[in-house]
Amino acid sequence: MVSSGDSPSAAIATPSTTNDHLEVPFEAAFEDTFGEAPPDELNGELHLTVVASDLDASSERIVAYLRDFGVPINAVFFSYLEDDDRRYLARSWLVTDSEPGGSTRKGKRASWNGQDCYVAFGGNPGRIWDDARTHGFISAGGGLHYSGKLRTLPTGARVNAYVPGHGYVAAGETLGPARRFDEVEVRDDYQWVPLRALPLQGTYQHPGADIDELAEWVVPVRWESSVPLDEAYWEKGMFANPNPVCELRQEFTLERLADRFGTSEA
Repeated sequence: MVSSGDSPSAAIATPSTTNDHLEVPFEAAFEDTFGEAPPDELNGELHLTVVASDLDASSERIVAYLRDFGVPINAVFFSYLEDDDRRYLARSWLVTDSEPGGSTRKGKRASWNGQDCYVAFGGNPGRIWDDARTHGFISAGGGLHYSGKLRTLPTGARVNAYVPGHGYVAAGETLGPARRFDEVEVRDDYQWVPLRALPLQGTYQHPGADIDELAEWVVPVRWESSVPLDEAYWEKGMFANPNPVCELRQEFTLERLADRFGTSEA
C-alpha cells in the first residue's frame, strides 16, 4: 500500500510532464478533477509509505536507494501479538524519523518572473471596476488582510487585475506607492489629480477609515490594456486566489493574459 499527503496535488506530476498526455491543458484537467486551479507548489506534501508485515532484502535496498536521492519514502511494518488474553498490534518503521534522507525533497514551485502580480479588485459594493478602469487605479481596504499586501507593491510592477466571480479585466503598470484614498493622486489627462475630486461611482469608505489599517488604500496604475466587466476573461484552470495581492507565477495564466491583453511575457 502506498499513502500520500492530504493535498490533491500530491498525486500529480508537473504541467510539463503531463501536457504531452492530455487533450486539454494540465491546469484545466486539474480543475476538472479537483474543482479548483492547481496551487503554486505541486508535490510539496508528497510522502510515500510502504505498509507491509515484512519486507524482503531487495525491497529494503530499493527504499534506501530512493531515500538517498531525496525521495520521501519509508516502510512501516505491523505485527500482531498475543499474550494470554491480551492482543497487541505493534508498529515499526524501516527508517526512523531522525535518520537523514527522504525528508528534504521539496515540491515543484514555479519561479516568479519578478514582475507580474495578481490583484483582486472588488468584494465590496463601494468598489467599482469602471472607476478603476477609467481613472487608472487599484484599491483594497477595510483591514490589514486586504490592504497590507497592496501597500507593498513597488512602483513599476505589472498588475493583472481580477474581479472575483468574473475574471481578468486588465494588465498595467503601477505608477507610485499605495496611499490612502483621501490622499492619493492618479493620472488624469496627463496630470496628477486627487482621486477623491474625480466623479466616482464607488464610495471607497469603511467604518473607522480614519485609522490607516481600516482605510481604503489606492495604487495609481497605467493600464496597458483593459476591458469592461462584462468582457472579463476567464478560462478553466487559470489562477485565482482569495488573497487580494500575490505574486503571479502560473505560466498557464501568464501566457493566456499575454495573448488576451497584449503584454509581453517577462
